[in-house]
Amino acid sequence: MTLQEDFESQGAWLFRYRSYLPLIILVVGLYLHVRTEINPELSIIKGSAYEGYYEVLCLLINLSSV
Repeated sequence: MTLQEDFESQGAWLFRYRSYLPLIILVVGLYLHVRTEINPELSIIKGSAYEGYYEVLCLLINLSSV
């Protein structure tokens, strides 16, 4: 029953902070985007041969959640 109790406590924590988590994710994503735009050499995928595949993968993930 320990696993079930873990899931319950994690679920309660996520439910309690459900309005703040998207804001935290948005701030972190915005920071990473701005940092990559200012210093493009820090980006792993930008300018590589896999950049197009990465964009298509992101688009497919986004469209699959609709």
